[in-house]
This record gives sequence, structure tokens and C-alpha cells, in this order.
Amino acid sequence: KLQFLYFIAITKMGKKSKKTNAAAAGGDDDLDALLGAYRSKADESHKIDTETVPCVPPRANAAVAAGGGKVWIHGGECFKGEETETFGELFFYDWDKKTFNEVKIGKSANTPRGRCGHTGVHVGNNFFIFGGEYTSKNGIDIFHLGDLWRLDCTKYHWSEVSNSVKLPTPRSGHRMAKISESSFAIFGGYHDTGRGSPKKFSDVFIFNIDEKNNVTSTLVKVSDPRPKPRSGACFSHSNGLLCLYGGSDAQGSQLSDMWVLPIPAKGSKESSWQQVSFTANGLTPRVGLSMTVLPSGDALFFGGLSEIKDKKTKKKKVTQYNDTWLFDMKERTFSEIQNIASNKSTGTPSERMSAAITCSGSDSLYLFGGVLEVAKGQNTLGDFWRGQLVEKSGSKALHWTPLSEVKTVLGCDSSTDGEEESDSEGVDDEQTDDELPFGYGVEEPMRVCRRLQSATKGAVGQFNSWHYSMMNDSDRNTFYQSGLEAAFSNQKKVNAPASVFDIGSGAGLLTLISAKLGADSVTGCEVRSELCDLANNLIAANDFDSTKISVKNKLSTKMAEDDFQTPPTVVVHELFGALLLGERSLKFVSDAREKYPIKEVVPSRGIQYATLIHSEELEEITGISSKEADRLGLQLSDCDTLKDTCSLFFTKSMGINMGSIPFTKLSERVPICDVNYQTGTTVPESLVEATFPLKITTPGKVTAILFTWEAFNSDSTTPLSTEPGVGGSQRAAAWGQAYQLVEKVSADAGLPKPVVVNPEEPSSLVVRFSSDLSTLQCEVIDE
Repeated sequence: KLQFLYFIAITKMGKKSKKTNAAAAGGDDDLDALLGAYRSKADESHKIDTETVPCVPPRANAAVAAGGGKVWIHGGECFKGEETETFGELFFYDWDKKTFNEVKIGKSANTPRGRCGHTGVHVGNNFFIFGGEYTSKNGIDIFHLGDLWRLDCTKYHWSEVSNSVKLPTPRSGHRMAKISESSFAIFGGYHDTGRGSPKKFSDVFIFNIDEKNNVTSTLVKVSDPRPKPRSGACFSHSNGLLCLYGGSDAQGSQLSDMWVLPIPAKGSKESSWQQVSFTANGLTPRVGLSMTVLPSGDALFFGGLSEIKDKKTKKKKVTQYNDTWLFDMKERTFSEIQNIASNKSTGTPSERMSAAITCSGSDSLYLFGGVLEVAKGQNTLGDFWRGQLVEKSGSKALHWTPLSEVKTVLGCDSSTDGEEESDSEGVDDEQTDDELPFGYGVEEPMRVCRRLQSATKGAVGQFNSWHYSMMNDSDRNTFYQSGLEAAFSNQKKVNAPASVFDIGSGAGLLTLISAKLGADSVTGCEVRSELCDLANNLIAANDFDSTKISVKNKLSTKMAEDDFQTPPTVVVHELFGALLLGERSLKFVSDAREKYPIKEVVPSRGIQYATLIHSEELEEITGISSKEADRLGLQLSDCDTLKDTCSLFFTKSMGINMGSIPFTKLSERVPICDVNYQTGTTVPESLVEATFPLKITTPGKVTAILFTWEAFNSDSTTPLSTEPGVGGSQRAAAWGQAYQLVEKVSADAGLPKPVVVNPEEPSSLVVRFSSDLSTLQCEVIDE
């Protein structure tokens, strides 16, 4: 290298212009300086250094192994919505110093490329990794790797194992198991060609490292019977046996069989698999299960995911786990062990699959990262835990301590069009916590029943918040029954099919009602996969033909013609909140009318009303009560400088039932927006800002503007209304009303000035609509 640098230096110097004799005399010094600069640059490009970091960024499917007082982590991937990022960094956790470190390697150094789906083992003083895959950002293109790399864990130096060593074909999803301080094994995996189903493997390679650090390999020859080819299995070594459990086969089915393979005798390449009978004791079949071997030779399993297909609906029910199981190698039995938090505020690791787990050589183990499956994608975890196996009340338990704060990259796309994903006001459309498992973040000693562990926070919260009350609203259901009967009758009169499109199906009640009333076909759409599955389960439970009646897991705007058995002619929708247009019902119904031959819309019309009210009880909830201040002998009115008279409040969110609060209507209700869903037109025609005259019926101070709505069917039956007291407690819990507090907007700064109205004096109401019509703001003008 120095000879080459010397040649380059001489060449560069020869190209310089001739110097004076005095300058030329310093030529040797110039050459030394130039050589030094080249040497420094070369050293920098090959430099290896370590840097302490707060934690390892979130990732899944990384290669992880423990040894030499460190936990080594290489590569992995992170799901970021529609993009997947693949990593190539090298980190280690020093369990004596309790620090996370990144190994910084110069650009010119020989290092393995970024990858995921590979595995690693720590053997001797080396960290070996093999294979894996590189995934394009869109997650579609996959490039499989078949190289074997060795990291010198003292010098942090990577070297690729010689091509003369026979290696498995390129693959990912395989497993590596440490046999001894000089040998390890590789089993199975898959290779995705992009043409048809991925090819899966069941071959076993054993690698040996001699005293000179040379690596040799042996492909073990096995005879039948043998385990199915698979990927994502649990694979380990214990007392001379290679042990295999679970994984998924070529069809993607979950496996729960167990096999052992004796290590071939010295000089032999042959061995025979033996299937093992074992006692599961409640461990369910699953994929993405993490496993490590304890010093005793027993195996410890954590987490995973199961998919069970319903025989009737053919839908898959997904369950994720954070339970821990110990497998006794001698007794061949699984037993669940309790997860214990070192601190109640930190809890224990949450549900996940594809986490990395490794044992330090004592009864301490380390768990890192993994994936949380959510309704719209995958969330990548970055939390790092130490688990200590302890005895508690005569049985084993795992004592968990977090070594880094919980970090998550949300890979779900929560920015939908605002239809079915947010059916209650006051919820941020960008909120992503509702995509997390219902049990996520529950602290010890709290428990979540198993039936809810795989449900999301959003689905459980939504159903318990308003679905039950809405579905039990008898008058509401009668309203929709009547409207659908009239729509079907109109279709029958013109010999047209009654093909129903149920927008925002939820649990599918309107889909079921449509089917019950004799619709020719019904297709619903629901953005929450859990509610979609529930709706299809209810369709099967009520013995409807699933080829004619079904709910799709899509937004209505994403539906296509091939999602329907026949083009829809009837739209049924219940996209209402406390405001008529709060869930953008006009947008979604209009989109369906433009795409399909829609003849009937149920409901066909809706009117948003605004009414001025006075209520002393509401004032005591929404501002400082002068009565209470006087009773206490305190001046508290300055608190009203923070009173919000600009925003809408929702009675549901405030815990208010306007049907039970005394109030006086000061004006007739004003129809501030009249929507014709049948034609897609509105009055006023332009919903930006409009002024309406107020007919004051009672003089008094205006506490608030109360917003209610009514929906109508084409048959002119009793409307569906959110007027206080109408529909009982079910209506109040499902929708309730919205209100806006009132003050003189033109008043000087300081405390809010009240608006007082009188039938003898003209007043008007200014209404301003948001661009998407989902919310509004009003101002009372007492002229």
C-alpha cells in the first residue's frame, strides 16, 4: 500500500510546475507530507471505533447473540408505514458497564452489507452471522444473501469466511445454534424468488472452527422421517442434541411439532431425526416465537403470534402473546412461568413477535425489539430488557428489568380519509395509540383477560364507548328498517335489484338488517379489521350466504367494482357524530354516488340545527360559579380568562347528558345546513361562512349554542334526531350533542362579556365551516 501511495505521490509531484532551487530543496519534505496525508486518509477510511449511545434504535429480525460480557446486535429492519428500512450497523450492550455502544467502522473496511432475517451465534471470541435478506423500501423486492461473516469481538474486525467453505444456499428465516465454543449449526429457512410460494428448507449444516481459526462445514445427511421444511422455527442445542420446535411450513401453516437430531459422531456426516412427544400444558401453536437455551440445557420461549382461521368465515383471527414458557428437556414438558416487573411503573415486555432473545451464560437473558401486529400494519419495537430467572413460591418466575426506555416506530398508516377510523369527536385523527394492543402498557399487577389481549385499544374503546348503545337504540334501528324497506320497494317497482352498499359498517348491524329485509346482495366496508372480522362472523352466525353478504376491510373510497357481487343501487350509511357532517358523511356518500349506479340513499336527507340556550347548571360546569365563589368568600373570576368560547365541546366527552340538565331555549332552532344525500346538494349551497337571522323566543343571557341534527328517509317517517331527551340514554351515549360557549367577540380583552338577547332586538348567527365540513364555529351578533 505504501509503495502504491509513493507512486501516486511522485506522479502528483511530477505534475506540479517547476519550482525554484530553494523550493526544490524541500521536495523530500513535501513528499513526506503528502505520504503522511495519504496514510492518514487511508487510516481514517479503515478506522474502527466505538461510541456510547442511549439505546439501539427500534428494529426486528436482527441477528443477536450474547458472549464475552456483551450482547451483540447486527442489522435488522424497521417498518415505517409503506416503507421498510434495512440496517447494517453493529451494536453491543456491555452488561458490566451497563452501556449501549455502536461500533463505528470506516467506509473502506470490509463489512457485511445491511440485512435482516439473518441470525447469529457467539462462538469462541467470534460473532458469526449468516445469510438474511435485503428488502427494498416498498417491502416488495427481496434479495437473499448466502454469505458467512465473522466478527473478532476484541478488535471489532469483520472478515468474510472463505468461499471454499461449503455454505447453505442464500436464504433468510433460518436459525443458528451454538454447539460449543468451537462449533455451531444452521437449520432451514426460506428463499423467495418472487414467483409463487417461497421455497423452504430443512437442511442442517454443522460448522467447526479449529485452533488456527479455520472454518470447515458439513452438510448432515439425514434419512426419513424428517421434519417438514420450514422457516422461523426455534432451534437450539442441548446435551448433544439439536432441538427443533415449530415454525411455518411452505404453505404458511403454523407448526407445533418437536424434533431432535443427535450431533454426528466425529468423522461421520450422518444422523437421524427423532420426533419427540411432549406435553404442551397450554402453549398454543404460534409463529415469531423467541427462544434461548439456559445453562441447564432447558429452553425458554417468549411471545409470538398465532393465526386461527374460522371454518365458516375463512377469516383469520390474530392473537399476540407476551407469555413466557420453560421447556424441561428431560421431562419433555412445557410450563408457563410468571413474568414479574422489577418496578410496577415499568411493567414487563409487551406482546410481540420476532423479538431477539439470548442468554448470557447464567440465568440472565436479554430481550430486544420485535414486531407488534396492528390493524393497519406493523409497529417496530426498540425496548431492551434483562430477565432474571428466580424461584418464587416453589416455582420459577422471570424478573424483568428494562435497560432502555420503550421506543416504538409506528408502521401503521393512521392518516385515513376520516371515515370509519374516527367515529367519535374529540379524537385526534393522527392518534396512533388506538392501534396498539389493548393490553399494551398495562402495569403490574393489573391483568388483561386473554380474550382482549389481541384486540386493539381503538376497537375495544370504540365498541364500549358507543357501539353497544347505538346497536341497542330501538328507535334508530326502526328508522333504518323503515328506510331500507322503502328503498327496496322503490327498486322493485322498476324491476331493479336491491344491491346494498353499507358505508362504515362497524359490527355490520345495518348489513345484517339489509340482508334480513331481503336485499339481493349486501356489501359493507369497515376500516377496522377487528370490526370487519366481527361483522363477517355475525353474517355467518346468522346463516346468511357469505357470497352475497359480506363486509370488506376497506375505506369506501378505496372500494372497486370487483369488491361487489353486483353494482350497488342502494347506499345505507350511519356516518354521524354529534355533528351531522362530523364524520364527513357527505364526502363518502357523494363518492359512492359518482362511482356506482346509486338510486336510493338511506337516510336521504339531514339537517344540522343550532339553538341558543341558557343554563345555570351548564355554566357551573363550564366556568366559574359566582355563587360558589361568594360562598367561599373568594374572588375567582379571573379563571374565566381561560374560558374557551371558540371551540366545540361534546357532551359525551364532558360526561354531560343534556336530557337531564335544566336549560331554556332562547331561540327557535336554526337550520344552518340542509344536506340532500340523494343529490349531493346542500343549503346553503356554499358551506364556508353564512349568516342566519335568529328568532328569539325568550329574553336572557346566552350560555351556549346547542347543536343537534335530524336525519330523514324518503318515506317521510319520524326522523332520527339528537334533540335532548329523544332516544333516551342510548342516543345520548352514542351521539349526544355539541355545544359552543358564547361571549361578545367584539368586546375588549379581559374577562368574557356575556351576550344577552331579547325578542324585541334583532340578532343573527354567523356560522363558519371547516374546509372538510367536519366541524364549525358560530358567533352571535346582537345588533
